[in-house]
Amino acid sequence: MSSIRIKVQINDNKSVNKNSSRKSSPSVIKFIYVLNSPSTTTINALIHLLENYLIRQFSIKNIRIIQLMTDDGYILSNNDLCSIVLNDNDRIICYDMEQFVEDNYSTLDFNNLWSEIKQYDASDNREKTIQIGLNSLEKLFIRIYGNSDDYGLYIFNIFELIKIANEKSSNNIIGRVGNTQWFIEAKWEYDIKSDTNLFLIYNLKVGSSEQIWSNKLHLLLDESRMCIEKGEIICLSEINDDNILTEQQREYLNELATKIPPIKQVGPQIDVNKDADKKITKHECEGDSLVRMAYGARNTVTAYQESYSSEEGTFRQHFVITHINFSKKSGDKPILVTNLTVHYQKNDGSWCECEDIAIGSITLRDQEPCWLADLAFEIESDKLVSYGIKGWMRVPGKAGKDNFTRRRIHKNLPQPFKLKIILTDNSNKQSSLIVEQLNKPLDYDTSESFLKYNQSSINNLLGFIYADDCENDERIFMGIYLNKEYELVINSQNSYITLNRQVIRSMEYKAKQDNTPEILFDSIHHQYETQEKKAIALFDPENFILYAVRFEISTKTSKTEQTVLLPIEQIK
Repeated sequence: MSSIRIKVQINDNKSVNKNSSRKSSPSVIKFIYVLNSPSTTTINALIHLLENYLIRQFSIKNIRIIQLMTDDGYILSNNDLCSIVLNDNDRIICYDMEQFVEDNYSTLDFNNLWSEIKQYDASDNREKTIQIGLNSLEKLFIRIYGNSDDYGLYIFNIFELIKIANEKSSNNIIGRVGNTQWFIEAKWEYDIKSDTNLFLIYNLKVGSSEQIWSNKLHLLLDESRMCIEKGEIICLSEINDDNILTEQQREYLNELATKIPPIKQVGPQIDVNKDADKKITKHECEGDSLVRMAYGARNTVTAYQESYSSEEGTFRQHFVITHINFSKKSGDKPILVTNLTVHYQKNDGSWCECEDIAIGSITLRDQEPCWLADLAFEIESDKLVSYGIKGWMRVPGKAGKDNFTRRRIHKNLPQPFKLKIILTDNSNKQSSLIVEQLNKPLDYDTSESFLKYNQSSINNLLGFIYADDCENDERIFMGIYLNKEYELVINSQNSYITLNRQVIRSMEYKAKQDNTPEILFDSIHHQYETQEKKAIALFDPENFILYAVRFEISTKTSKTEQTVLLPIEQIK
C-alpha cells in the first residue's frame, strides 16, 4: 500500500480557563489527509505529520495532539503501524492537549505534590510553573503551565514508565513550552544499569531573569506492586533568591541611601495651635433701655458658610445665636421692642451691621427655631422672653471645601468672633449685648492620627508626607507603610495602591527595559486646581532595584518633597 486517504477531524476550541469545563460547543475542523508509506509510518509519526499539517494549512498555533482515535472512540496505539490499524477512507479523531487537560485535570492531586517549581515572570506578569505528582489513579503526572496558550499535561502509568526506562530512547523530551525569552521543559534521563530506575529532569526559565531553575527527580518503579515511588530530588542549578540582596547590592544601595536629600518644604504651614490659648469672654448687657438681655442656659453661636461665591470674590457667612433671654428691668407697664440689629467686629476693631436679621422662638433641643416675620415683640413685667437670632454678613475669600470647614466662622474674621446685639424700645432707648464665638480647632491629619486610623493594617509606618494650603485651611497628604502582610502600601487619602514582590519585580523589569531610574505611580497621581500629589518609584541605575519612593505634594501656598527609603528585603 503506497498511500491511504484518511478523513481527519480536530476540535479548534481554545478555552481560556483550563480548570473548568468548556463553555461552548467546539468548532470543528475536518480535512482529508493523504498518508504516504503507511506501512513504515507509526501512529506516533502520523501525529507529528498531522500537527505540522495543521500549523501550515490552518495556521493553528501550539497544536499538540495527544492521541488518535477511531470514529467510534477506540484509541490507536502510538507504536502500531498505520497500514495495520487504518484503512483507506477511515475517519479518525485527533485528541488534542486542550481536551486531554480538560478530561484529566480533576484527577490531579495538588495537595500532595512531589515537586514544584513556580516563578513569577515580570516580563509578561504571569506565574509559570511545573508540577509533578501522582494523580487519583496512582499515575505519574507532569503539568507544565506558562500561559493560556502554552501549557501541557503528561500522564504515565507504571508500565509506560518501565517501557520508557527499558527502551532508553534518544528522544527523551517529554514536553516543552516557551519562546526565546522563557521556557519550561521536562525530559527523561536513564539509568544504564537498571530498568526500575528513571530520572526526570525539569527546567524553568522566566523572561525577566537569566537564571534557570533545574531539578532532577529519581523515580523508583516497582512492577510487582504496580507502584511508582518518589526518590531523591537533586537541585541542578545555583539559584540566587531575588528577595535577598547580595552584599554588593546592599553596599551600592546603602551608598544611594546616603545621597537621599533631606525633606524640602517651601511655603508656610498651618499653625494648628494659633487659637489654642484664646478664650471666650462673657459680657453684661449695657444701655439705657429698660429691656435687658442675657445669655440663655443653652446659648451658643453656630455658623456655616455658603459654598457659592459671588463674582466679587465674597460669600455669605451665616450665624445663629441660639438662646438670648429678654426681660424688663422695672415698672408695671409692658415695653415694646421695636427693632433689633446685630453688628460684627472686623479685624481692625470696627463694627459692621449684619444683614437679614431674624428672631425665632426657642424650641426643643436640636430643633430649628420657628423664625418670625417681624423683629418687634412685647415684654411684660416680671416675664422672661427667649429668642434665637440669625443673620449673615458678606466676607471676602472662599468658603470651606467641605462641611467641616464650612460649619465655622471663616478665617478672614477675627477670633474670638464678636457679635453685638442692639435693641431699640418704644421710648427710642437702646440696650446692647456682646456675644462671642470661638471655632473648634480643625482636626488636621498628622502621622499620629494617620497611624491610629489605619492601625489595623499598618505594620510599619515608613512615612507621612503633607503640604498645607494656608489660604483654605486644608492639608493634603500621602502615607507609605508596610501592611500586616508585609506588602508596600502607598496611601493618597481617598485612594491607595498595594505592591507585593511580584508587582515590584514587574516594575523593576520595566525600568530595566526602558532604561529609566524613575516611574510615576499614575493610578494615585492627583491634580486638581492648585493641588497636586504624586509618588515616584526610584530605581538604582545599575541593577534597577526599587529602593525608594519620592513624594511631591503641592498646594497654592506650599510644597513638600520627601524621599522615603524602602526596606526592600522585608517586602513580600
